[in-house]
Amino acid sequence: MPPSLASFLKPIHFTILFYAIAQASIITTFSVLLLFIGYQPLYGSQNAGKESWPERWKRFFVYIAMVFIEELVALQHTPMNTRVVTSCVAGLLEGPGFGFGIGCCAVLLAKLFQAGSLAGLGINMLLGGLLGGAIQRYQPLWAKRPLTGFVIGTLASWARYPIAWGLHQLVSSMPAPPLSIVVETCTALINGFGVALLLFVIATIQYQKLQAQSAANLEVRALLARMNPHFLYNALNTISALSKIAPEKVPQAIERLAFFLRSCAFWEKDLVSLYDEIQVVEAYLDIEKLRFGERLKISWEVTVDPKTVLVPPFLLQPIVENAVQHGLQNKKDAGGLVSIKVFREHQKLTIQVEDTGIGIPPIRLKQLFSSDIHPPHALSTLQRRLEVLYGKKGQIDVRSTPNNGTYVKICIPIATDESELSP
Repeated sequence: MPPSLASFLKPIHFTILFYAIAQASIITTFSVLLLFIGYQPLYGSQNAGKESWPERWKRFFVYIAMVFIEELVALQHTPMNTRVVTSCVAGLLEGPGFGFGIGCCAVLLAKLFQAGSLAGLGINMLLGGLLGGAIQRYQPLWAKRPLTGFVIGTLASWARYPIAWGLHQLVSSMPAPPLSIVVETCTALINGFGVALLLFVIATIQYQKLQAQSAANLEVRALLARMNPHFLYNALNTISALSKIAPEKVPQAIERLAFFLRSCAFWEKDLVSLYDEIQVVEAYLDIEKLRFGERLKISWEVTVDPKTVLVPPFLLQPIVENAVQHGLQNKKDAGGLVSIKVFREHQKLTIQVEDTGIGIPPIRLKQLFSSDIHPPHALSTLQRRLEVLYGKKGQIDVRSTPNNGTYVKICIPIATDESELSP
């Protein structure tokens, strides 16, 4: 190696190595942080304008925590500007306003912990948030690509050198660039890699979430398809019985059955309005009332707006069908009361169905949700659907006493938009 080149590289060799190790450490910390905070906080750009203020503040504080970690690394070696990484990521994922705000917080935090002028450093942090935000605003698909993050992170980080140099030339009291252009370029490339890595981690989590949601949707379709023949069999039996005891009621029963079958189009959606779900239940009950007559009593109590609240399709119908077919029909007098209540409780939608039927024997009740029972009970199938759609947020509780009826309670998160459906 020529002596001149060796003398040029020797003083920066170990410095750059130290920078790389420090930067790699902070990037790894960010990646682990993202993996632990899960799927929600950094997805603002996916549902922009739909999330609540608590969710926005939660994401904001996640970014602030990342800036704080960057500042701790910066305290170990001030010239290395790792703070620009978070402002770039915030801009690319959340937009220019969010990116600029995080950049401002990063500047204030740097000024709080470190003395001296931060003019060049501060401007390029704001620039990273604004530049990333501009791409998110006008090219949202590009904003999520790691290559875009690498370019934005590198440019925003490297911009510190010409900004600091220009300010020093204009105002001699302003400090000169803290690093040489070679070291600044190496730092900028590593910062760009940091932004790209974070976007890659987030893209990977999003992809896994979409894959899990697709698998969940397929499973829900299979569970619903399993329910349909069961209902159709019972409905046709009812119509067959009507043809013998009250043939004049058969056309009305067929009309209500046709309405129910048309409702199967709802299966193509993850959520339907509670109003549509109630219509399906009433169509089913109309068929059963033709058979039971006055012996079947129905009580409705709905205290939420059914047209604005969304629920999974066929959430209520199998519970009501189970109450009629297995609870009331097997009574000696073949009839009774089915009470249905829908209300809001602790930020959740609560559905209660209670009947005055024969109840469920204790042994059968313990086996109700067992995977060993084939075919599975309708309530077991419903519980599996809730697990697929809501995870631990969806709950079902069944209580029953022989000869004193059955009580079923379902609690699910209140949803007014399909984007709110997440396990």
